[in-house]
Amino acid sequence: MTQLNTAGPAAAPRRDSQWPADLAGVLGQVNGLLAEGKPADALALLGKEKNASPWLQTARGVCQLRLGHAAGAVEVFAPLVLANGGVVLRQDVPAVFRANYAAALLATGNLPGAKWVLGEIGPDGHPLADRLREGLGRWRAGLTFWQRLRLTFGGEPDAPPTFDFPLGDLA
Repeated sequence: MTQLNTAGPAAAPRRDSQWPADLAGVLGQVNGLLAEGKPADALALLGKEKNASPWLQTARGVCQLRLGHAAGAVEVFAPLVLANGGVVLRQDVPAVFRANYAAALLATGNLPGAKWVLGEIGPDGHPLADRLREGLGRWRAGLTFWQRLRLTFGGEPDAPPTFDFPLGDLA
């Protein structure tokens, strides 16, 4: 399983221009709680919301990631980003949704799935996707020749990827 940095450096709460205006307040509060390293409080705040918006679902998934519940995060993100019975990645959803799905896949140990999603997002598609790619590159560079060879031919890595930043993003 991927090791997560659930605390990480605190980012300043921000208002993303993609957020729906009617949800900007709650998403800003959730983002602030996440920046303070309080995903449980953020999830409790989201529990009071009855809106089934994809943005609030994404926020719930990020909270699950930050709490270390990667499988729960995959369950939240998959219906948001997958089409055609889970075979095709939807391109009509914000890149942050897809990047969060990749992060959740990494956190569950699904390296091939995460790499596929990151490839579908494309270079510079979202800052989280870029950070995940960079982190995977650093992790891969730290593997021995034999570990890289085994990974190239579809083997499971001996050491899971680790990241020096908290997984998941709202903006």
